[in-house]
Amino acid sequence: MKAKRLAALLLTLALTLALTACNGSEPQTPQPPQDSGGESQTGESGGANAYGYDLSGVSPITIVMTSALNNTHCCYAGFYEPFMALVTEMSDGLITWETYLGGELVEGGKEYDALRDGVADVAMPLTPIYDTSRFPAGDVPQLPFQDSSSASCSNAYAALLASNEIIADGKTFNQLYFEDNGVHFIAHNNPPGNALATTTKDITAMSDWNGLLVRTSSRPQQFLCEELGMTPVNVTVYDLYDTLSRGTVDGGFQQIPDWASYGLDELYKYAIEGLSFGHFTAGMGWSKSYWDSLPEVVRQIITDAADKIRPEGTAYWDEKTEEVKAGVIANGGAFVEFSQLPQALQDEVNTACVTTWVEYAKMLEDSGTPGAKICKLWRDCMVENGAVVIDGVDEALEELLETYG
Repeated sequence: MKAKRLAALLLTLALTLALTACNGSEPQTPQPPQDSGGESQTGESGGANAYGYDLSGVSPITIVMTSALNNTHCCYAGFYEPFMALVTEMSDGLITWETYLGGELVEGGKEYDALRDGVADVAMPLTPIYDTSRFPAGDVPQLPFQDSSSASCSNAYAALLASNEIIADGKTFNQLYFEDNGVHFIAHNNPPGNALATTTKDITAMSDWNGLLVRTSSRPQQFLCEELGMTPVNVTVYDLYDTLSRGTVDGGFQQIPDWASYGLDELYKYAIEGLSFGHFTAGMGWSKSYWDSLPEVVRQIITDAADKIRPEGTAYWDEKTEEVKAGVIANGGAFVEFSQLPQALQDEVNTACVTTWVEYAKMLEDSGTPGAKICKLWRDCMVENGAVVIDGVDEALEELLETYG
C-alpha cells in the first residue's frame, strides 16, 4: 500500500513539472471577469470612466431589489427599468441587479420589514402613504391642487426630500420621517394628479356625490370624501380591481395612466379630471444600513442616475395618460373637465379642498407631528415646480402657522 501511494505522489509531481514547462516558468495568475468588450469588470485601473466616475478598487456589486409592481407599470417601465440599466452602464457593469417583480419576493405593503430584515436591499417602490404609523406625513402629497402635473409633483417630491428646512427637533423632513426610520429615500417618477372616477354613473351634480362609495388611499382623500358627502373606503391599489368588480365601491381616486396596470381601464366609465385630487407619491426605499455600506462613488452613481431618468419617467406618465384615455373613450367611457362642471359644484368642491388642507394639518398636529410646517413646505415645493394652489389654501396655511408656530 505504501509503495502504491509513493508511486502516485511521484506521478503527480512529474505531471506538475511537465505542465509548468509547457506553460512557462511561472503559474498563470487568475484574471478578473470581463464584459463583452473585454475590459476588466473590477475598478482597478484608476481614473474616471466615460461618465466621469473613478471606480478604482470598487468590486462588483449585485443589489437585491423587490417590487410589488409588474413590468408594465409606469413607475417600473418609465423609471425603474431604465434606471437600473443606466446604473449598470454608468458603473461599467460593476453594479448589477437581482430583481423580483409582482410581489414575488416581498408582498406589497411589507417592503419596510423586508428592508429592515435584510430580505431586500432596496424596494422599488416603498410606499409610505400606506404606512403612516411609521411615516406620519407620508400622505401629505395627497392634498389637492388646482393644477399640477407628473413633472411638478416628481420634482417637488425630490425637493421635499432635499429640503434643509428644519421641521422639528433640529431635523429636516427627510431626517425625521425617513432616515430616522432606517430608510434612504429617493424620489421616482411620481404620477399626475388623481382623477375621481366611477364605474356606473356620471357625477355632474352634487346629489350624484352624496352617499357614493369611493376608494381612498390616504387621509386627505378621506377628509375630502366626507366633506363632499361621499363615503370613503380605504383600499390599496393592489386590491382595487376585485373591490370594484364586486361592487363594494362605486369608484375611486386614481391617476388615469395607472388604470391599465391594474385592469381598471376595463371598469371605470366616467372620470373628472382637471383638478388634482392629490398625488400618489412613492419612491425608491433603501435599507439605510445597506446604503451607507456602499462605496461613495456607487451612491453617487445611483443618485445621479435617478436624477437623469426622472424627467423621462414623468414624460412616460403623460404619454400613458393619453393612451389610457383613448382606450377608455373607445370603450364608451367619458372624461369631464372640472372647469366644465356647474359653478355651484365647483365652488363646493373647492371649499371642501381647503377644509381638507386644514383638517389634515390639524390631525397631524394633534398627533404630535408638525402638520402646519409640513403642509406649508409641501405647498412651497409644489408651487416652485409649477403647481397652482386652490384659492383659499394660502390664507388657511397662514392661519395654521400662526396657531401652531
